[in-house]
Amino acid sequence: MTRTDREGPIQRAIVSWLKVVLPDAIIHHSPAETRRPGRAGDVERAMNAANGVLPGFPDVFIRTRWGDCYLEVKAPGGSLSASQKAFRDKLAALGCNRFAMVRSIDEARDTLAAWGIQTREAGSLVRLPVRGVVR
Repeated sequence: MTRTDREGPIQRAIVSWLKVVLPDAIIHHSPAETRRPGRAGDVERAMNAANGVLPGFPDVFIRTRWGDCYLEVKAPGGSLSASQKAFRDKLAALGCNRFAMVRSIDEARDTLAAWGIQTREAGSLVRLPVRGVVR
């Protein structure tokens, strides 16, 4: 049975948008999952953990001149896992309150605005491809 990737297209759209509106920022995704089944997946997860992959690390890390931001991308109906909540809480304990769960470019835009992060949008329209990425 093939698992449908509902979050990936949303994340790629948000990352593409971020690259356009925050050209001077560092925008990063640390893959923490494996799609490999069985023992191969177990080995890959163990190697990732040994290499420093943190459970619950958000999908998108953004470093701007206004500080660091973390976005966890979810498809409609999705919610934070226990490890994602723990990571969010650890960030807050360290004084970082720029963690948000977002489901769309509009939610990411509203979140950045609430955090005081200034973006460069081409007037009121930012044209992004329906498929693919902006480079």
